[in-house]
Amino acid sequence: MAICSYCDKEMTDRNTVKCTGNGGLQDKTGTFHDPVPYEGKERCHDCNVKDGELHHPGCDMELCPKCKAQLISCDCFDFSAELITSCSCLELQCDDNLCKCCDCGDCNCCN
Repeated sequence: MAICSYCDKEMTDRNTVKCTGNGGLQDKTGTFHDPVPYEGKERCHDCNVKDGELHHPGCDMELCPKCKAQLISCDCFDFSAELITSCSCLELQCDDNLCKCCDCGDCNCCN
């Protein structure tokens, strides 16, 4: 079994076609970058997502949204920080429970 810690789905299950927990990354300057969807004729050999869908974080095939190199080996991001998860509030992004759409500090959508 290989359960993704971001979307809680079994990555080897043929019904799992994408990671719903991969919301993007902030680079070292604080700029947000959307994740790069997988492009391939077959499913990703590492995390099993379909063409056009988002990789499970940590996949060795995921590309860096900034430099387009292999994400796990580039130096664009500080991976000691958590990935940003999708925010249900207007489908914007939030980080550390601080909603970027209103900075209310009361965003529970990231939990």
